[in-house]
Amino acid sequence: MTLLFDTLDASQRLQEAGFEEGQAAAMVSVFSRELSGNLATKDQVEGLRADVTQEIASVRGEIAELRGEIAELRSEVRSEIAEVRSEIAELRGEVRSEIAEVRGEIAELRGEVRGEIAEVRGEVAQLRDKMETMEQRLVHRMTIRLGIMFVGAVTLMLTAQSIIIAFFLRA
Repeated sequence: MTLLFDTLDASQRLQEAGFEEGQAAAMVSVFSRELSGNLATKDQVEGLRADVTQEIASVRGEIAELRGEIAELRSEVRSEIAEVRSEIAELRGEVRSEIAEVRGEIAELRGEVRGEIAEVRGEVAQLRDKMETMEQRLVHRMTIRLGIMFVGAVTLMLTAQSIIIAFFLRA
């Protein structure tokens, strides 16, 4: 969406205020160009806000999926550990070497699970870092846009002030 500025009306009003036609046309041209090139529209800001909201929702969804996977993995591990304990109870009478093998398998499974949990935690940390980076980029972009808008407004005010001063100095 573009900002509407009635250039004909503005030019006529300046001429009625005592400006020559050429001066009025030049002023209106400058104002129109500054307004159209440097201001973010409400739709643009809302679009950016919607993009950020969507990205945050996406990241939250990914985190929720990871939490679900962790819970599922924990449940599987608990089930596997329960099965191993059941087997140990049944195999108590067997040779100690078989018990040592089972204990070795349990230790290996625990190590794998811990390794996978560590990987998942690392992925969650990366997602958090990515979210923070995206937030910082957004803040940076918004700061730049606000600065541009401020410069445009100051330029517009200084131009208007110069025109008004020139008008009163002529009068």
